[in-house]
This record gives sequence, structure tokens and C-alpha cells, in this order.
Amino acid sequence: MEELVRAQYIDSNGRSDVVNRFGLETEDAGTIIVNLNICFQNIDKKRSEKKAATIQKEKERLETRKLVMKYSLAVQNQKKT
Repeated sequence: MEELVRAQYIDSNGRSDVVNRFGLETEDAGTIIVNLNICFQNIDKKRSEKKAATIQKEKERLETRKLVMKYSLAVQNQKKT
């Protein structure tokens, strides 16, 4: 945390000092609580789910085509009789 607030300063005489980066004089006191919300992605699972969805869409599309063709054949057969 020290690097976030303070930076090292070297003056013209070569002396090193730690200064506050924001120009404020502060004193270390208290505690800071940091809550992190982290989301992990499983890219392999995501890819397999996408592939499964694509396969399902293709099956539905083929089933629709099959029904349309079946209907078209039925209509053609009715016209012949």
C-alpha cells in the first residue's frame, strides 16, 4: 500500500525522502477493508455450451424443413387426385 500513497523524492543534495504523492500530510491510522467481487469464466464450458446450442438450432432447422417438405408433398399428392 505504501507505493499507492507515497513516492520517494531525492532532492538536489542527493538526500532521499518519502513524500506524499497527493500533497497532503497524513498519518497512518486505522484499517482499510477491501471487498473484491471476482468472476471466473470457464472458456471450455462456454465453448461447449455454445456448440451444443448451435447443434440444437441446426436440429430444429432440419426438423422444420422436414415438416415443410412433408406438407409440400401432401399438397402435391392432393392436387394429383
